[in-house]
Amino acid sequence: MRSNTRCKQTLRVGISTALIAILPTSLSAAPSIQEATLNASGEIVIEGSDFGEGPTVALHDDFSDIEVSGDALVLKPQIGTYLEFSKSSATDPFIDKTHGTTSLSVRGDAFTKLFVGVPDPGGLHGLKTFQEVYLSYTIRDLGEFPGNNGTATEFSTQSSTKDAWLMLGSRGDKTAYSVEIGEPGGHDLYIPAWTGGGFNINGNNTKMRPVWWPPELGQNWDFGGWHTKMFHAELNPSDPYGKAEGFFSFLNKNAYHVNIRDGNFMHDQSSEGVPYPFWDRIKFFAWMNPGDADVNRVVDEIYVAIGENANARVLLTDGESLENSTRVFHLSPESWTDSEIVARFPDYLPNSNTYYLHVLDADNAASEGHNLCRSCPKPPQVFPVQ
Repeated sequence: MRSNTRCKQTLRVGISTALIAILPTSLSAAPSIQEATLNASGEIVIEGSDFGEGPTVALHDDFSDIEVSGDALVLKPQIGTYLEFSKSSATDPFIDKTHGTTSLSVRGDAFTKLFVGVPDPGGLHGLKTFQEVYLSYTIRDLGEFPGNNGTATEFSTQSSTKDAWLMLGSRGDKTAYSVEIGEPGGHDLYIPAWTGGGFNINGNNTKMRPVWWPPELGQNWDFGGWHTKMFHAELNPSDPYGKAEGFFSFLNKNAYHVNIRDGNFMHDQSSEGVPYPFWDRIKFFAWMNPGDADVNRVVDEIYVAIGENANARVLLTDGESLENSTRVFHLSPESWTDSEIVARFPDYLPNSNTYYLHVLDADNAASEGHNLCRSCPKPPQVFPVQ
């Protein structure tokens, strides 16, 4: 971890009166921020109480450190590395910097795929397995919505997108095939898919009971705007195929909404040759059917935490609560205790007084929104009369 020495700039912290209403929380005290300090290393040091235990972040990439060499891209996530990164052979490096931050085009004249997993020699497929995950990604359509009849203002009339795909094994979306080739996989879950008639969270193999339809996403879709999608799944280790805990939420300029899961996230595939109740990877932008649409979908931020406390996170928004925010950014935690969090501050963001800091613990209890005033004048120093 880099130095925590405070020697640059103290961010003035103003407590808002609005709480972040994200999910029902436990009876324990919610996180509380007393001070936020920006140090010389570009880290924000957050001091307070009741932060709880921090997450294990598998990957966080805001694409601000991406490098372009000719037609080659070099990705440099803030935390972790990609299990697999691939793009088609077109010479366009697919970098967009015209909308405030650096974004990577994942579907346009060509395609990009980003797969996340943590190497582990003891894992079933050489990757760390997990029964709890929190993931988030932010997308924007600079062209038309993907799929036949998709336009700049209308959804496609066919199934066309699966932007995030959770699974076990490289072909967890095709259990029969994966078992046949000796790499048993399954438990796939796309988060979410556009089906042609709405968004849903389901799988090619996985039987969701009930099938999960979050209608608010389609009802509040901002064509041409940013969408941050956030998802949490936590299996019960003693009953992994039964009712689980989790949520799907989204934030855009039209709305912030949380849809809490009431059902399972995987079913027993033992009879199909997959007696393994866990996941080991997430595939981002592995499948899209652009149809006849003129597609240019970009991603601005990918964040994945796995294992216990995956929900604990630090968010930076442009509103005093999530309900009145239009953008949200995850901060990369470098250390986390009950009273202090050190995180990388995204210095590529414009210097503004309208950023708010939020700490959420593993139970989704949230701190009050705290205004970060990066460009406020420093108060005059007062010295005692000699």
